[in-house]
Amino acid sequence: MGSDMPELDVMANHNIVIDPADLGFGLWPPDPWEALLHDAFAPPLDDGPADVPWDLNALLGPHGTQSRTQESAERGNAPGPPHAQVGTALLSRVLAAYPELQISVAELNESLSTYWSHVAPSFPFIHRGTFDIDAAPPELVIMMAVTGAAQRRRGGSGAPRDDRRLVRRIRARLVEDRCGLEMDVATLQAYTLCHVYDVWHGDAETLFVAQCMWPVVVAHSRKQGIGVTGRVAPEGHTAAVWAAWAKDEERRRAAYCIVTIDTQISTFWNQHPSRQLSIFAHNLSMPAPRAQWEALTAAEWLRVREPSSTTQHDHNAGRRGGRGGYLPGLHPEFQVSFVTEGYSSIVLAALAAEGPPPLRVDIDNSFAVGVILTGLVAIAWDCRTRGGMGIRFRDGTKHWRSIVLNAVVALRAAYELGVGHLPACVETRDMRDTLAVSIISILSDIPMLQVAAGATSICGASIGPKQYADGKRRLRLWATSPDAWTCLWQSARYLRETLFADWGLYTPWAVFLTTLVVWAYGSAASREDQRHFPGPTDNPQAAATALLDGIFASPTRVDHLDHGVADLVVTVAAKLDATGSLIDRTNAQLLWRLTAAKRR
Repeated sequence: MGSDMPELDVMANHNIVIDPADLGFGLWPPDPWEALLHDAFAPPLDDGPADVPWDLNALLGPHGTQSRTQESAERGNAPGPPHAQVGTALLSRVLAAYPELQISVAELNESLSTYWSHVAPSFPFIHRGTFDIDAAPPELVIMMAVTGAAQRRRGGSGAPRDDRRLVRRIRARLVEDRCGLEMDVATLQAYTLCHVYDVWHGDAETLFVAQCMWPVVVAHSRKQGIGVTGRVAPEGHTAAVWAAWAKDEERRRAAYCIVTIDTQISTFWNQHPSRQLSIFAHNLSMPAPRAQWEALTAAEWLRVREPSSTTQHDHNAGRRGGRGGYLPGLHPEFQVSFVTEGYSSIVLAALAAEGPPPLRVDIDNSFAVGVILTGLVAIAWDCRTRGGMGIRFRDGTKHWRSIVLNAVVALRAAYELGVGHLPACVETRDMRDTLAVSIISILSDIPMLQVAAGATSICGASIGPKQYADGKRRLRLWATSPDAWTCLWQSARYLRETLFADWGLYTPWAVFLTTLVVWAYGSAASREDQRHFPGPTDNPQAAATALLDGIFASPTRVDHLDHGVADLVVTVAAKLDATGSLIDRTNAQLLWRLTAAKRR
């Protein structure tokens, strides 16, 4: 996964020294923000050598670099829980509630198995060891099966299915019957899986509906303060203690998944998310180690459980200790007596890039690393939109792109070093793709790229001639900035590693966006006497690879791109067409139109 090319060392080139005391969050007014995206760009970025200021041995835990294999890679030979197979009784109960679900017992078992192996690693909020499928609400069982079946189709092994109407009906029933003050975690889990299906396995309309309906879950999370009180060290050695711990951890992970998906709306599509004030108001403890989370029995959990003294680590206790009272971002009625330092502290430490995170995070626990990345890109979005998160920089916000990008690149370097010796799996692919999209979101403008490429609608909003002209104007301004070259180089780095490798859930969208970056840079930076790219060659894959290699190996900024751009576009369009997803095929059509325009 790694690269021989040195990483960016943003801070060194601009003499920006970040002290953890310069970063903070709270109720103070934010500093003045930049007026428009293209009015003030970050200083030039350089590809010099970077020293990752993290103690990787501390990150990897007591086992050093001998980290365990990823969750999904281990599951291939791991025995399933006793309730892995379901029978006709469960299917009858599910069909009685939703008769339009057309599925056999064998298909249901296959889909649930795929859910645990390919969906749960991306959204690990259902505790497999204590999950009782016979007692679970039918909506949750159906959504587990539906998302699993959709993943099977994406992998080419499942029969054609269209569950969009069923998912819409399930969400409607959840909103109508279950969205009261006493909504349980199972309802949040089912609702979240509705969102996952509509976003990643639906079409443009379901994506729009999902983003419109998502604030329902976020509002409930804020009202109830899910997971805010922090992890309580369990006492005892019984199965009941393990079950109670698992349910508490489920609530915490549900909150993290809600924050992650809400942040995805801003990071992946540059749409305004539903969170209010700071996501760091939910100052959660970090997720439990995966060895504890994946334990299938109480005995195994007791064996791998860490001492309670290492479960909580308040690195700021000597400076300001915990906090109590009302927390911004929660409903005013929600009060807490004491909250230990957790998520917000570790994200701010990663932002400062001052040594290892204050809480030990196993680098192969991609969920924990992913929620740190979620915090970093949430800061970037808040800086762009002049939001009220309250992040305070010593030098104002002039260099926020450099600061956040440096933190993201450092996180990526540490992660790749920690998992580079492991086989590719769901978790590593998700992190690879999320990092790529995050960098584009920091350095560019995703709607601008789509509009300039000729998209007719974005997340439900129609694009007309005025928006198209504005997108092209902003694209020309962006292409002259140092951010554009850095974004191009990072996109080429990603495409070299990913284009012909195994794809994950987010890969089609990440590949589409990085391809748009290459096309947009070449289109905006082309010479005046060269109006069009040369058409694709007879061997587009080879030409696309040569283009990416040339960008990646260039010691200086590339002033223009010509040969190979059309080859890359048609190569990606063909691969998107082959996925079978409606959204992917729509994006492929946009790319095909770009190549058709250049052939005229």
